[in-house]
Amino acid sequence: MKEKLHDYFEELVKEGIFPGVSYAIYYQDKTIIDSAGMISSLENKKTTKDTLYDIASLTKVVVTNTLFLMAEEKGMVSSSDFFCQYFPTFPYPDIKLIHLLNHSSGLVPTYDKYHLTSKEEFFTKISQKNEPGADVIYSDLNYILLGFLMEKIYDTPLDVLAEQKIFKPLSMDKTTFHPKKEECAPTEDTKERGLLWGIVHDEKAYFLNGVAGHAGVFSTPSDLLQFGKKLLFNDGTFLTKKSINCLFKKTIISSSKVARSYSWMLASTYPDTKEFASKKAIFHTGFTGCEFLIDQEQKLILIILSNRVYPTRENKLFFERRKEYNKRIYELLKEEEHGLY
Repeated sequence: MKEKLHDYFEELVKEGIFPGVSYAIYYQDKTIIDSAGMISSLENKKTTKDTLYDIASLTKVVVTNTLFLMAEEKGMVSSSDFFCQYFPTFPYPDIKLIHLLNHSSGLVPTYDKYHLTSKEEFFTKISQKNEPGADVIYSDLNYILLGFLMEKIYDTPLDVLAEQKIFKPLSMDKTTFHPKKEECAPTEDTKERGLLWGIVHDEKAYFLNGVAGHAGVFSTPSDLLQFGKKLLFNDGTFLTKKSINCLFKKTIISSSKVARSYSWMLASTYPDTKEFASKKAIFHTGFTGCEFLIDQEQKLILIILSNRVYPTRENKLFFERRKEYNKRIYELLKEEEHGLY
């Protein structure tokens, strides 16, 4: 089984979907952690299961969303609170925290990234398109704001919070906001910042010194699998069962018919996963070439980390082919389950 999957991922590398990839699959009590391809064309170095990848927006679900749930469990915050209760200068008083959590705040994703150093000035540079709760507009702004909130209510920097409350307790020993270059795969070769290697790819996170609620974490499939298993088995030892259950429940359905819980998409409604995901499955992606699927009913976790943005973000094959390769990976797992090879 491991060989079949490895060969398939090597095919994806040859097709140019990504220069290299590291992945973890847990299915029906069996685990496969492996890698394929090279970290880049710069040097003759294969990617390994320990290569650190910039997980981009997976930061939202692994760090910020999790910290929020922990705070909610302790009564420090509620999803029904208004954001302006915590930041009185925030100009949109009708936005509740649930609107930020499920991307229904109506905030426009585009803004002047150079004004991220001061929260008060940053608040004046953002705009709103829809009324809160009207529809989903996926925006990093929502989780930048939630990152600010977590730092305020805990009175601790976000990277320190993540280490203390998530990475260390789950033995995610390689996961960090502050990676060493030699342990990382490079991402994009940019005109403005040169080759990004061991430095966060997302510009907004970069202007927040690499630590933000929406992006900035580097990790490995092995570490993320530790996190994924806590959500899959929901034994109450990390988050309460109530908190994890809410991740698998719809809070809003977008005009594109994709349902969202707290941050996560319900995989059975998402085009690239709905053909095989159960009603108890959640999914999230990362711009750099990452994805994370957790299916409680089928006892399945799928984690794919890559640097599809190397050497340029114009490589969109990862997204264009995602439905196809997700389905094929699932087919390979089912073939193994039914003894077809």
